[in-house]
Amino acid sequence: MNKTFENLNKEKKQRIINSAIEEFANKGYKNATIDNIVSKADISKGSIFQYFKNKESLYIYICDYQINIIKDEIFNQKEINETDFFELYRHAAHIKFEILKKSPYIFKFFKNLYSDDSEVAKKWLNNIFQNKNQLMLNFMGDYDKTKFRDDIDIDMAVKAIELTFDGLSMKWMEKLSYENYEEDLKSLFDEVEDYINFYQKLYYKGENNVY
Repeated sequence: MNKTFENLNKEKKQRIINSAIEEFANKGYKNATIDNIVSKADISKGSIFQYFKNKESLYIYICDYQINIIKDEIFNQKEINETDFFELYRHAAHIKFEILKKSPYIFKFFKNLYSDDSEVAKKWLNNIFQNKNQLMLNFMGDYDKTKFRDDIDIDMAVKAIELTFDGLSMKWMEKLSYENYEEDLKSLFDEVEDYINFYQKLYYKGENNVY
């Protein structure tokens, strides 16, 4: 991808992005075709290669584009005055679910991405997981550590929480169905709430266990 794509008029650029998202979401990386993408976007096949050198570079762009939607939405809606670790975590979860409810193709895309056995999908996911911890730390900011029990290692506690929610994400990406989308999302959110409450009781001092 080069600057030519970023400089396209907004309508045409979004048309290409939406077409690519739909194609990859429905068929995954291996079975998606450039022919279908350009047909839905109503552009010539030759023009797509002015912006992306191949299907892989387009796929990576779409992966980055969608994860950035989620990241930007989370950071834009961050409650600046909130310093409670679990409230921040709960807030981030709310935003993610609202995005998924509004944009089912994002859910479908990432569902296929997690189960995709292509090397390009595996490489992108591996890179995201390697950088996830720093992104979360940037979002959490200077959360209030005084609420945590004095007899625990806070860094280890946070790591345990992250691993739990990584596992939940993987489980629900496999479990969520497009047919029962709203119902499954609610079940997912209920489970996330249960774990947040569990860890808050486990790691916070007694007077901070309000849930």
